[in-house]
Amino acid sequence: MRLTDNTILATGRALAASAARLQRDGKGEIDRKILLHGIFPFGTPDTGARASIRAVAVQWGGLRADNDVYGSYGADRPVGTELGLARNRLFPATPTSVPFMIVIRLVKAALVAAIALLASLVAFGNLTDYGTNFAFVQHVMSMDTIYPFSTIRYRAISAPALHHAAYALIITVEVIMALLCWIGAVLLALQIRADAGVFNRAKTFAIAGLAVGFLLWQVGFMSIGGEWFGMWQSQQWNGVPSAFRFVMTIIAVLIFVALPDQNVERPM
Repeated sequence: MRLTDNTILATGRALAASAARLQRDGKGEIDRKILLHGIFPFGTPDTGARASIRAVAVQWGGLRADNDVYGSYGADRPVGTELGLARNRLFPATPTSVPFMIVIRLVKAALVAAIALLASLVAFGNLTDYGTNFAFVQHVMSMDTIYPFSTIRYRAISAPALHHAAYALIITVEVIMALLCWIGAVLLALQIRADAGVFNRAKTFAIAGLAVGFLLWQVGFMSIGGEWFGMWQSQQWNGVPSAFRFVMTIIAVLIFVALPDQNVERPM
């Protein structure tokens, strides 16, 4: 048979009262087990209902929490963790508990903020130390430090104006990435306790910023710089390993943030 939550609650309370009377009358534990098995004899298939009624009886004080009279069902989990509305009505979350989804959402906002900080520092460094970082772009595009016997030197760009234009484009993309990620982190933080749909929609800026960062380092540095301009051949100006670290960090955060969030658990 399948029992409703109301039936489980009522039966559990009656069971607790009967067990308490046996205890007051000086009956032993064996008598209480006989009482319990009289309600659910051995072999009763609905073990979920048995565990639920046992949880109600424990909550109402008629049984001890360690009373294992329903076989092995639930032996590997705390009392009262069976599924159903009865669990939430019997064991509501305490006001000081932090729901799991709140922690997940806080972590997502923090990771996006961390990427925003990284992009901000990179852009700031490129602006304030323009000459040093410009030399990297200049040598990569000029292809003057790749293998002497390489046959791809025809791809080299030696015009200084194009070097500055490429460097300006890189800095612009970094600034856009930083702004999008900062906005995304703030929006996620503001919607920490919102419904799942609202929080998932608040990820738009964060996902856009992370995608911009991924494209910058994967397409700009690894594909164009590393493969087209042969940056991997340079002993001094090979930025592929550093770009790979950026790409792996960003893509990991992007996947984690993009995973759909569920509603925050609230006490019933």
